[in-house]
Amino acid sequence: NNDLTIATNDANAMVIDGAGHVTKPLNPAFMTQQTGALSVANGHTIFSTNTTERYDVNSDISGATFTAPVTGKYQLNFCVLYESVSSDTTFEPKLQTSNRTYASPPQTRAANGDGTYLGTTGSYLCDMDANDTAIVVHVGPTADVSVSANWSWFTGTLLG
Repeated sequence: NNDLTIATNDANAMVIDGAGHVTKPLNPAFMTQQTGALSVANGHTIFSTNTTERYDVNSDISGATFTAPVTGKYQLNFCVLYESVSSDTTFEPKLQTSNRTYASPPQTRAANGDGTYLGTTGSYLCDMDANDTAIVVHVGPTADVSVSANWSWFTGTLLG
């Protein structure tokens, strides 16, 4: 066996296999998905209720709030699919951390658009200190978030 393992408290913290692949089984990472009804008004937190955690290594997400366990750079991502969106409606969900608010360009469903759905995404490399928090905040008129776990989710991981 050519693996190199670094352990802490009787758990593998880092493993480098014979081919050079590095895994960090204790590295903070999470994914929560919207799996039940959620209607949000302007300024409300998305993923606040009726969610399912797909994974939560290190138990750092509670409800809709991710709390950084250590100081570092975190990759945080979200996808929100809004349902029953009327024409000319604009949405701009934002990632709000203790240190900064991150925003993507607003998305608008055009008057001649097909369907009543509007999807938005955000992907940010965030500088967070230990115990800083991050949430996704709805900006726009009251709307329903899709209950499809494939289309409405919030993820994150510590990069270093």
